[in-house]
Amino acid sequence: MTFNGIPAPTYLWTDTLIWSTVPPNANNGNVAVTVNGEASNGVLFTVLPQPQLTGISPTSGPEGTVVTISGKNLVDYENKATVTFDNKFLPVLAETGDAITVAIPSGVATSHFHVLVNDTGMNSPTFTVTK
Repeated sequence: MTFNGIPAPTYLWTDTLIWSTVPPNANNGNVAVTVNGEASNGVLFTVLPQPQLTGISPTSGPEGTVVTISGKNLVDYENKATVTFDNKFLPVLAETGDAITVAIPSGVATSHFHVLVNDTGMNSPTFTVTK
């Protein structure tokens, strides 16, 4: 299996399914499978940029504090980005490629934000809940 000509490891192969990992140096292009020396037709594939967190602001505050989680590539391709804090799902107040804004809910303890974007999970630095 190749992603735009770059070989990729294959983990599972059946008559109807192939599981693989996108190679780190892959870019947009065709995915193709080669069996017995014959390459399949290519299917267009888009490589999504890897999201990353760079910080939070502020780093402490009481319940209700609005927090900006900063990073890169934070917009989810399928609009399924989620943020949890102390195991509670938080509504996203605003979202751009560089920041996600949430508010600290009631009944939580000091914790970190867990952000899931394009199936990539990331943890922020600790936010200290004050009284």
